[in-house]
Amino acid sequence: MHRHQHSRLHPQPGARDKHPRAKAFLEQLWRGRTGVVSTQVLQECYVNIRKKVRAPLSPEEAKQWLADYLHWNVVVNDGAAVVEAIELEVRYEISFWDALVIHAAIPLALPSSTLRISILGDGTATWSSKTRL
Repeated sequence: MHRHQHSRLHPQPGARDKHPRAKAFLEQLWRGRTGVVSTQVLQECYVNIRKKVRAPLSPEEAKQWLADYLHWNVVVNDGAAVVEAIELEVRYEISFWDALVIHAAIPLALPSSTLRISILGDGTATWSSKTRL
């Protein structure tokens, strides 16, 4: 199991309350070897750790950081995924990008778990997965 902790990556202001929960959730995914990530999320992470953090990583550092997540189940978004994400966008009135991330998680969350989608007042979507016993 690989995990890369990078001391230069810090939560954005306003995200500090979520940071401990997110960190605990990531630890749980690594321990259980149940992590899932889409190509879209990997791409967004790369851009963020290269450009949008207080101490951006070099391309090589960012590549090493992302390489750890290639040990997870990587979902590749194909044409069908894009069309189905549009259907989720329309149905739940969420952003297309959120719908694409949610779409990537759905086949892996079911039937052994439930994926819960919450639409926030500002129109953003959050989701959580709960394993059924």
